[in-house]
Amino acid sequence: MIRDATEAFKMMSHDGPTVPISELGDLLRMAGQNPTEAQVIDLCDQIDGSTLTLDIYLECLARPGGTTIVDPKQFEAAFKAFDKGADGKVSTADLKYILTNIGEKMSEVEVDEVLKHLNGPEIPSEIKYMKLVEMLISQPNMTVL
Repeated sequence: MIRDATEAFKMMSHDGPTVPISELGDLLRMAGQNPTEAQVIDLCDQIDGSTLTLDIYLECLARPGGTTIVDPKQFEAAFKAFDKGADGKVSTADLKYILTNIGEKMSEVEVDEVLKHLNGPEIPSEIKYMKLVEMLISQPNMTVL
């Protein structure tokens, strides 16, 4: 999706380095967001100048309530640290520990719901973590690098 956002920027800029700030709302909508006109005006008020660079545009995409920009390789690298067998799997116990104790903590009930969503009603002793990564990055508020 980040490629789509970059392509939209290039199209609007006619392959130049900037886009008029008046195009911000259209750019955000082209990237799959649906900001209100008031939100677009607030964003424009926070930007110095009358033009957007690609970096400023990507920051607008990643704003709170906007889109979270993720790199699947970072997720994979984090899970590999817990992949004791180097087989693309992490134990359910380790995954539960990660999700309930590190970063934005989830409750045990929430973790069980995620595991059931991945594997059905039976929770296995190991999880293929790339399946979890795919589920995470498919969320509508995620933009993939």
